[in-house]
Amino acid sequence: MAPAMYSEEKLLVDLEDYVLDVDPDFTLVGNSHIELLSSILAQPSQHNILYAGPSGVGKTATIHGMAHRKQLAVADPEKATETGLPLHMVDRRFLLLDVNALFDRNDTSVIGRDIHLIFAELEKPGHHVLVIEDGNDLLRGIQDHQVYGLISSLMKELKRGRFQTIWMIREEPGRNKLAEVLDCHSDVRELFTVVEKAEPARDEIHAILAARKHRLEAHFEGLAITDAAIEEIVSLTTQYPALKLWTRQQPSCSITLLERIASTYVSRGQTRPPELREREARLASVVAQLNGSEAGEKDGAAALKAEKIELERQIGDYEAKWKQQAQQLYKVQALMREHQTKLTIAERKLDEHMEALRRKLWDEKSDGSEPSPREIEIAKTEEIRQVEEDLRKINHNLTRIVDTARQLKSEVNTQLTLDTVDVQAIFSEISGIPVADLDEDEADKILHLDQTIKEKVYGQDESVDIVAGTIKAARVGLKGAKGTMGVFICLGSSGVGKSYMAEVVAEALFGAKDAMTPFDMSEYMEKHTVSQLKGAPPGYAGYGEGGRLTNAVREKPYQAVLLDEVEKAHPDVFKILLQVFNDGRLSDELGTVRFNKTVFFLTTNIGQELALSGKIDPATAAGRQAIIQELKVFFPQEFLNRVDEFLLFNPLGPAHVCQIVRRDLKELNRNEGLLQKAMTVHLPDDDIQRLVDDKYRVEEGARQVQKFIENRMNPHLVPILLKHEGQKGGVIQARYSPDINGFTVDFSPPE
Repeated sequence: MAPAMYSEEKLLVDLEDYVLDVDPDFTLVGNSHIELLSSILAQPSQHNILYAGPSGVGKTATIHGMAHRKQLAVADPEKATETGLPLHMVDRRFLLLDVNALFDRNDTSVIGRDIHLIFAELEKPGHHVLVIEDGNDLLRGIQDHQVYGLISSLMKELKRGRFQTIWMIREEPGRNKLAEVLDCHSDVRELFTVVEKAEPARDEIHAILAARKHRLEAHFEGLAITDAAIEEIVSLTTQYPALKLWTRQQPSCSITLLERIASTYVSRGQTRPPELREREARLASVVAQLNGSEAGEKDGAAALKAEKIELERQIGDYEAKWKQQAQQLYKVQALMREHQTKLTIAERKLDEHMEALRRKLWDEKSDGSEPSPREIEIAKTEEIRQVEEDLRKINHNLTRIVDTARQLKSEVNTQLTLDTVDVQAIFSEISGIPVADLDEDEADKILHLDQTIKEKVYGQDESVDIVAGTIKAARVGLKGAKGTMGVFICLGSSGVGKSYMAEVVAEALFGAKDAMTPFDMSEYMEKHTVSQLKGAPPGYAGYGEGGRLTNAVREKPYQAVLLDEVEKAHPDVFKILLQVFNDGRLSDELGTVRFNKTVFFLTTNIGQELALSGKIDPATAAGRQAIIQELKVFFPQEFLNRVDEFLLFNPLGPAHVCQIVRRDLKELNRNEGLLQKAMTVHLPDDDIQRLVDDKYRVEEGARQVQKFIENRMNPHLVPILLKHEGQKGGVIQARYSPDINGFTVDFSPPE
């Protein structure tokens, strides 16, 4: 930071000095507003500015941009007209007030003295502009320290035209900070012009990132960043503006993402080069194809074997080259560490000798004065001069070693080119949003979505086919851009898998079980609870925090949303959902959220009394129509018209419940506690069948059997795991016993 205008406090900083320490690329963001602010400063009245906008949009950068242009014009008058700065700005001096330092002490007399010193500096000859980075911080400081006269004094000076001021206002959701400033004094509206700073246009953001790209390429010497990668980063931050990754608005969030992705990409590239990773991935794919059950019968098996041999050869060559580069770099690092230690020892030794020499010369002087640099230089011993020579050699060698290390890292980095696919992959990892284009693997996943779901959802093949078909159409763009990826009302009795369907679809489609947000709609039965979904209105508790539904999708756009027992919700909930299903978006006080990457599952038990009583058969067209008529009693027709499909879940038979028990056992064996010990739980098929025969009831679905296992078998596993704490491997054999209405378990250690 530049020196203060006076010695007691560093309160005023000349921005022409301060801008030297500011990122020159970031000042580009202010280009579009520099002319506007310059023209307002030239007005005969209302020539002070309240500059309002969200954090990160470039308010400070705009002011820095004006100071930077003036700095360039002064440094080279011949090019002054190229800066685009009006001539009346040449003699304007921008002085930044450090508000925190002003109120650093609690002594109001000191604050008052500092204020007079600030005004004295601003009233010196010339055109001075007082810049305050956060006007609300100034008001808060005035209130906390009860120096209310400061605002009146400032307004009085501004009325006299002694100087001008620019107050920046950092807007926040749910709080009108601009109004707080406008209402702080009756003269503010008369003296100030309000300027709103929105996020920069896309082309401006692109220009800022293009400049930052060159700096990153210089920082990671050898790295190349393509223009397509820059464009993809701008697209991602524009498409997903509300992620928790971003603490600020554009262009700050784009700069943050670019730097994080570049750093991650270089770190990985310096761990294992991209060429090596690509060939290893391809080799794994080839080996998987060769190991397929029909690999030997394929005409392409010979070609795959040949490709495998070639890939193994290439990987060996790359591996050898990479190891050699890594070994060289680590050897250089060891040498650097050695010389750094030598340098520290030599510097300490020289300091000790020089201190002893100074003390000796001081004692020898009769007047007791401190020896001059010349006297010290003349009195240096041969030993001191030798240490100095050693220092010069060590520094010279250390400089060469550092250059060698930089060159070696540069050679590694020259293999690195950050492109669109790398941006998409790293963004997906840190955000949880699958943004890559439909590549071969992704397309295959979507193509076989129905098969993947059926591996876990049993007895509901028709419903699975409907869900998979709707999602496939949405994923390839046949469903239209508006709305959601799918809205399904799941009808059926308890325990048939309605909620589980949503969980499985979330995992199959988005890659994680937690890619589903459940809402218990019985929590929204009262009218006053409805607003919790989309945020509280102004003046009510919770305003400014967003809604539960909007926040969930704002943070994770790619997900399934489960609205459980939706018929219990207040009718106003359906008005909110109607907007989401129809337009694919919903707004709260934090902004607008898009739902075009979201799948909705709404579960209900409506119509199941008719089905379970045998009055209708849901499998027939007449039975289906009867249940839909029941739905119309509870839901508005307009709401039902926005539903993609009504899924009629079949009652589960004993065979399906046996499948579910086997599936749950597989899930249990994937439990972290069992995996760490390499143990498995086994329940014979005969026991599973007996258990289902005893406990299954059609009206309860699979849930009663699942609860029985959880409550009667799983507790028996705990003592075994604790008893064999340090053991690896083994089988926990469980048996169902109707006589004890429970399970017995035995542990078989590994052979």
